[in-house]
Amino acid sequence: MSISKKFKKRSIVAVLLCLIGFYAGVFHVAPAIILHPRRMSEVKLIEYFGDIPLPLANNQKSTYVSIPTKDGICLSSWLLQPKEASAQGTLIFIHGICGSKEFQLKYAEAFVDLGLNVVVFDLRAHGQSGGENCTYGYCEKHDVSSIIDWLTASGVEGQIGLYGTSLGGAIALQTAAIDD
Repeated sequence: MSISKKFKKRSIVAVLLCLIGFYAGVFHVAPAIILHPRRMSEVKLIEYFGDIPLPLANNQKSTYVSIPTKDGICLSSWLLQPKEASAQGTLIFIHGICGSKEFQLKYAEAFVDLGLNVVVFDLRAHGQSGGENCTYGYCEKHDVSSIIDWLTASGVEGQIGLYGTSLGGAIALQTAAIDD
């Protein structure tokens, strides 16, 4: 066999392997990475914060609650409330991709100090919430609406605002478009 025939066979094999790799990457690996974000485990939280952060500031009340969504997923959440005064409104914090409610706590506590209720929660497929897939707002906007419905049913009064970072900001905008 001549060198040019060997080169052609190897080139064809290399191109076929590249096509197979491209196909596997585009249709199998990439969707799995995109739809299944890395969850922040308790071990990772301890590595990052030195301990699992809990809402324990002296000037607030905190209540852990699991809020059910319309499709049956439970969202792991904390409702933070000012201790001494009635709240002037409620702010729902929405974290970004691969985030968790623990990352929002130090910012949320500043708003509690200003007299607001604050809800921090794990998005579906994040942290301690249920769900397998992140849908980048398609389902998450309805999840935020479920939190708003829960707040209203719980008797929390006043205006409700949304605060989101990165993916959370996109979800906040999508929620504002469907929920008063």
